[in-house]
Amino acid sequence: MEVLVPAPAPFSEENTLVVSDLDGNTVAVIEIGGNGNAGGPVVLVGPVRESDLDTARRSSPGVRVASAPVDISLSDGTSDLGGNAEVCLRVDSSVNADDACLGYINEAGRWECEDPCVERRGNLVCGRTSHLTSFAVLLGGNGAGEGCGGTNDPYVTGTYWGDIILTSGAIAFAMSIVACCVVLYAAWPAFRMRIKGGESRRAQRKWMRSRQMKMQPEFESFLSEYEDSSGSASSATE
Repeated sequence: MEVLVPAPAPFSEENTLVVSDLDGNTVAVIEIGGNGNAGGPVVLVGPVRESDLDTARRSSPGVRVASAPVDISLSDGTSDLGGNAEVCLRVDSSVNADDACLGYINEAGRWECEDPCVERRGNLVCGRTSHLTSFAVLLGGNGAGEGCGGTNDPYVTGTYWGDIILTSGAIAFAMSIVACCVVLYAAWPAFRMRIKGGESRRAQRKWMRSRQMKMQPEFESFLSEYEDSSGSASSATE
């Protein structure tokens, strides 16, 4: 889809810029909150470079681009808006907004979801961003389909090092539990019996009974010999 590149211009009083294709169809609508852009850098809108699209396509398997990719920038070379902007991009009627996200090409050259909480407005899908770059509506991207309750943050704690610390702490805790169990098993017979369970206790009782039965004849023989020797000693005394 070819995108008509508008002449560099500040936003209107409504802070809204509409981008159309060569047939006059709306391709994108960009809206920035605030009191306008008078006296500031102008907004530049145009198609994304084909080389960037090829790199993103190869680096993002499983991601489908559902809109015309649009590059949005400021004339002073900055990209951080210091606030939020809404970017609306035209999609086909078959695109379900629940499965989509507003995505951009990140520094690694891959498509990445910026806002999974997109809204369908007619033939436009709208999402929010705090920076300007190359945008498109994505299907199958990291975060696409998660909706307003989803997040594209890959970290549990919110940061890489936070996740490293959390994982290290969990591993250290598990190892300390295992070490305590080993010490108890080695030093406390009752704990070993509990770990081994009821079968072990029954087997030990059975072994003790068998041992007693084996020792009983020996004990009776010892008593008999003792009684005989005692009787013989008594007779000799008399």
